[in-house]
Amino acid sequence: MSRLYAGEGPDGWRWSWIAESEGDAAGAMTAYPARLSEPFNPDDPAAERLAHLAAFQALTPRSGLHVSRLGILEPFRRQGLARALLAKTEEVARRESADLISLFVWADNAPARGLYESLGFGV
Repeated sequence: MSRLYAGEGPDGWRWSWIAESEGDAAGAMTAYPARLSEPFNPDDPAAERLAHLAAFQALTPRSGLHVSRLGILEPFRRQGLARALLAKTEEVARRESADLISLFVWADNAPARGLYESLGFGV
C-alpha cells in the first residue's frame, strides 16, 4: 500500500488534503489531474484499480482536474470547510494547467449539490 499512496498516481498523498477545525480533523478531499486516471504502465500498483475508470476517462478531458473524494464530518459542516477544500482545487488546477474541474455527486445529495451549484459547477 505504501508504494501505491507514495506514488504519483491518483491515489498518491500528493493529491489529498485534510480540513481541520481547531486542531481536529474535520474532513478530507482528493483531487487529481484526470490524466492520472490511466495507469503509467501495466505494472503500476494502481493499474487494476484504475481499470473501472474507462467511462470516466471518456467523459473527462485529460487536461482536467477531478475531485474524487470530498467529505466533511457532521459536527463540522456548514463552517466553510468544503468551500476551503474546493478552493484548493482551483490552486491545484492552476498549478497543473488544468482547464476544468470535475466531480460526481449523488442526485439525492441536495446539500452537496447546492454547494457545488453555488460555486459554479453544473450539477
